Amino acid sequence: MMRVSENFKVKSDQIKEMMGMQQIALNEIVKSISSINEITQTYVDGSRNLYSDADMVGQLAEMLKRDVNI
Repeated sequence: MMRVSENFKVKSDQIKEMMGMQQIALNEIVKSISSINEITQTYVDGSRNLYSDADMVGQLAEMLKRDVNI
């Protein structure tokens, strides 16, 4: 009887340890996803700025073209 309870305790401890390791792994995955999200948002903001700047350059080019043709 003592052997069964010892075996149960060992298995229970192993399960508890594995769950702790899985929690650590999941936390690392969440950190990685958060970092990727932040980087992606930075790229999106940069792309929007580039688009805005390109649009402004296009408008200035059109204004210059009109001024030169006058």
